Amino acid sequence: MNGFINPDHMKIGYGILVHSPGLISRLIRYFTKSHWNHIAVSIGGFDIIEACLTGVKLHDLRSYDRRGVELKVINVKNTSREKQIKAALFAATRCNLWYDYLQFVLIGLILKLNKPNFAKRVNRFLNKITNSYICSEVYYDAWLMVGEVLCPTKDISEITPADLDPVVNKNLVEILSWSLKS
Repeated sequence: MNGFINPDHMKIGYGILVHSPGLISRLIRYFTKSHWNHIAVSIGGFDIIEACLTGVKLHDLRSYDRRGVELKVINVKNTSREKQIKAALFAATRCNLWYDYLQFVLIGLILKLNKPNFAKRVNRFLNKITNSYICSEVYYDAWLMVGEVLCPTKDISEITPADLDPVVNKNLVEILSWSLKS
């Protein structure tokens, strides 16, 4: 892997924003009006926790070492090492939970229809009957559990990778970026 992210730079608790090719990725970017379509949580080295279509899983960051993929590694500003570790451990406890397919579909419609209160009610109902997540919820919820509210004006049901980009969220800071252009 020539020029890929050095695993020594990947600290526990970092977030990894992803821009990748593919139909679902393009749809996510379209509905969220974002450059980013995914986010994962680093648990150190190349190990990441992410919610993907097969559920919340432990994956290898090197799976993103392919053409058309861009990564941005982020961290919560002014946070302690202890909080980083606790947030990552909480994210790891989400492993083997289901992917929230219904929210994935609904969030696009809700963003297009501009009905955030409806989104909150639907998400709360879904979370009562299923313990499932989309990618941004795994990252956001992990930090919420250690007392960091990254998007104070939004409910967790409204959080997308776009809300976790340091360009728009001043609670976060970019650590490094990587891309392999097509």
